[in-house]
Amino acid sequence: MTERTGAESSDGDATQNDKPVADQEGRDDETLRAEGVRALKREQESRKAAEKRANDLETRLKSIEDKDKGDVERVAGERDALAKKLDEMDRRVKDANARGVITDLAIKANAVSAAGVYALVRDRVEFDDEGNPTNAADLLADAKKSEPGMFSKSPGPGGGGDSNETAEKAEVTPGYGRLVNAYAQKDDAKKRRG
Repeated sequence: MTERTGAESSDGDATQNDKPVADQEGRDDETLRAEGVRALKREQESRKAAEKRANDLETRLKSIEDKDKGDVERVAGERDALAKKLDEMDRRVKDANARGVITDLAIKANAVSAAGVYALVRDRVEFDDEGNPTNAADLLADAKKSEPGMFSKSPGPGGGGDSNETAEKAEVTPGYGRLVNAYAQKDDAKKRRG
């Protein structure tokens, strides 16, 4: 015996049956419809809760990314500041190395003022990878040629002569000579007082 759905009659014509159709578990259309509506409502509520949770997580992720972005910018700023500080320290070490080497060479070459010789050539000093000057001897030779009044012909630092002799030689080199003369006069004044 076959169960009819109410959609067909015995002669094959479609007729409508007033009786609700039952499913395999014996539930009628009204029960199924009510259960379907409840299931849809639960699904909608579940979807809304999932969307809310997804939005909350997205907001939280964005705040974490923004916080990390702030940290990254802060760290980048610190890195840049440290790089500047390192460059400045590197420059100071190179300057100290160059000053020491050139001053020693200038003293050995009988410079009137080793510091003056360094001031004359310091902008042209070249360095190796370790920060040591590589062209100090060449710069000293150039200084001797361009400013011969900065070097004494007699042995020893400062020419070993008296201050009048130094002052006379200083007048030959304008500018720098006046500086040497001023220091010589200052030293003479200290000797007379002391």
